[in-house]
Amino acid sequence: MMTEGYFGGGNTAKGFVNYLGAISKDTERLYILKGSSGCGKNSLMKKVAEEVERRGEAVERIYCASDPKSLDGVILWDRKTGVLDGTAPHETTPRLVGAMDNLVDLGEYLNVPMLRERKKEIKELTEKKAECYGRAYGLLAACGRIRNERRRITDGALLSSKLSAAAGRYAEGLCKKEKFEIKLRPMYALCSEGTVRAEGCAGKELWQIKDCADIKGRFFAALVFAAAERGAGLTLSPDPTEPSRLAAVRHEGSGVLFAEDAFGEPARFVNMERFIDRKALVPFKRRLKLLSKTENALKETAVEALLEARKHHLNLEALYIPAMNFDRVNERTERLIKEIFA
Repeated sequence: MMTEGYFGGGNTAKGFVNYLGAISKDTERLYILKGSSGCGKNSLMKKVAEEVERRGEAVERIYCASDPKSLDGVILWDRKTGVLDGTAPHETTPRLVGAMDNLVDLGEYLNVPMLRERKKEIKELTEKKAECYGRAYGLLAACGRIRNERRRITDGALLSSKLSAAAGRYAEGLCKKEKFEIKLRPMYALCSEGTVRAEGCAGKELWQIKDCADIKGRFFAALVFAAAERGAGLTLSPDPTEPSRLAAVRHEGSGVLFAEDAFGEPARFVNMERFIDRKALVPFKRRLKLLSKTENALKETAVEALLEARKHHLNLEALYIPAMNFDRVNERTERLIKEIFA
């Protein structure tokens, strides 16, 4: 049995980014869950995952980027089947309704008259939550502009040939003759707890990228290029706030993971400083320090906004949960599990 864990989306400088489509694209059947906050989608998916694990089959748990303890999806690769949360902001469109994918609407089990009596509160909390996310995304966009300015400076001191040669040596040492495949799996997310790592995504061996000049993206790109040339199977993890850049690369053949953060685990190191002409950065030392300090302050404020959004979400759940018929939800869950494993 193999259980892996990744994130289904990201709170980024470009707003919310949905990765569920990329993760589930090779499935042959999807169950797409619809329903409000607190309607039991997470509990349903956890029960499916537990049943998969009980049977000793491979499963991917796809965690929520705003609440790492909750699920946005479960992928059963032995059966090429997935169960996904298809509500905003990670809407999932069925491919061939009935023939491939099915909609499962848990909203059918809501006490609608009860909720209508709380309409004003629900509306206010929904608007406050959206405002908090909008504020967080604006702050993260500002962080992105600062990082771009910092990279503009450090690019002038980058020893590109040396970096590419080193990436090639790492790839040469890892990559044997194997099936070439690249898949996208987000291992990190920015949420109300700060930057977190998904449970179940670690490699067999960890190499931490020590980077004081923000050039790790260049190293990851060079490593992927070199490994791909050698036909390697790779798992790529996007940066939690900059989806066009990478935060980690895992070589599937060896299980070696190159990542920007070890999260306290034992690791070997790849020091980016050796790929920088330090003398060329001396005139910019003060500016780079100010940029880094400003970015950290903005990021901390974005996390505060995400925490505020989380509180509004929990208050919304508190309104919806009493209006939910969970006996009916549990019955639907059991029927779904029987259908999946039939």
